[in-house]
Amino acid sequence: MATELTSEQRLEKLDHEVEEVKELFMDALEQLRRTPAADRSHEQRWQLVAKRIKGLRSAIQTDDYNREQLAIIANSLLDMRDLLDREGGPADLDICDGLLIALERIRQVVRDALDEHVNGVADDVSLVMADIDRWLPGIADRRIADLIGVDRRTLTRWRKQAGSPRSSLRTFARVVAVLRHSWDAEGVIGWFDRPRHDLSGRRPASLLKDPGAELALVDSARAGRSQYAS
Repeated sequence: MATELTSEQRLEKLDHEVEEVKELFMDALEQLRRTPAADRSHEQRWQLVAKRIKGLRSAIQTDDYNREQLAIIANSLLDMRDLLDREGGPADLDICDGLLIALERIRQVVRDALDEHVNGVADDVSLVMADIDRWLPGIADRRIADLIGVDRRTLTRWRKQAGSPRSSLRTFARVVAVLRHSWDAEGVIGWFDRPRHDLSGRRPASLLKDPGAELALVDSARAGRSQYAS
């Protein structure tokens, strides 16, 4: 029986596949540039590229992305479908440019989803703590414990045990996973104490213990680092 891939493994596989499709596409364009006269080999290369692009849809699982990311992926797939249906193929520069832009959008979403991955977030608190320790070097346990709503001894215990993380720790780790790309460790911790307009003026720290606020907090953290192609 085949082993089901983890979210991170799926993302890494898709990232590799998108890169392969992009390289295949660029190779086909380079061949056309060198030998512009249309022949059977150009047609075969284009058909292969089109097949690989259409195959990306089956590799995308909705649970691996947030709503904004899913919207970008869906729009990009629709754009590519429309472009592939147009006449002209690789000889039409507008089609080629559009396909490359759409591929790059998907690649960026996958890379961002990978960047935001937290090890063990589903069922291993010690892996979550290992991620936090790696991302927040020099930050005292007391400051992290205060934000999560536990004492320092609890963090020490979590580092050595298995089991699902409590919701406040899971949310904290997911937010840190996003913010670490834009802030140093002190900046990440400071973010939780600053009122946020997109959180109705509330401080993120005040929402960490609310399981229903996890998506809002992660989206708020993402808001400052969205760099998707448009």
